Amino acid sequence: MRELGSRISSARKEQGLSIEDLHVRTKIRPRSIEAIEKGNFEAIAGGNVYIKGFIRTLAEELGLDYNELIEMWEPVVVPPTVHNPRSSYRPSVFPFIGAVVMVLALVAAGVYYLYLRPQPQLPPVTPPQVNKPPVVEEPKPTIPDVAPPAFVYVGEQGDREVYEVTSWPLELVVRVKTGNCWVQVVADNLSSEVTLTAPQERLFTATDDLRMRLGRANVVEILLNGEALPRQTGDVRNYTFKKPGP
Repeated sequence: MRELGSRISSARKEQGLSIEDLHVRTKIRPRSIEAIEKGNFEAIAGGNVYIKGFIRTLAEELGLDYNELIEMWEPVVVPPTVHNPRSSYRPSVFPFIGAVVMVLALVAAGVYYLYLRPQPQLPPVTPPQVNKPPVVEEPKPTIPDVAPPAFVYVGEQGDREVYEVTSWPLELVVRVKTGNCWVQVVADNLSSEVTLTAPQERLFTATDDLRMRLGRANVVEILLNGEALPRQTGDVRNYTFKKPGP
């Protein structure tokens, strides 16, 4: 995985680009680019879907082979080692006899301690003073902080479903579950379109606003900043994702 990060870092430096320059071109957060170049994929939120999308976007921007990079990233599964069970053995009877003798000795000692040893003279018992229990104030319940939702459905404006998104830059994944779907996206006034076939998926990013049109909305799954939108129905659907406010 470090070889993948080194390949991306070398290509970026050869083209005279800083991490901030690459962020402006790809809309990928600088800390995510830095984590990929260091091979620290655990620091990237969103899991494998976002990592694959970032690698694809960086490969296209830097002119690298996406398939070669993704082979460097995919982990190698090592089969577990199977140990032969230890051969059975016949337990010796002597430990059992020793255990029985020890139990009998403990029982004899207990009988002596409870019934046969001399009883000590106990001092007279003085009744304890009764004190009123202290008044304990019940703690006031604390109300936990509730994190705001990742997005809120505002309603329909014309033929568009409008969502207000809390966290920006926005990261949107379109995943085709069956068949194929035509996707058109306008992110920060930059338009792109693609036809995806199951099980393909595509990551789109934006810093200010994003509009999307789907040809077959009922065959796709939409993830917005890692959280799924409600299941869509019908065919052609239009969406607007914007920052909170008028």
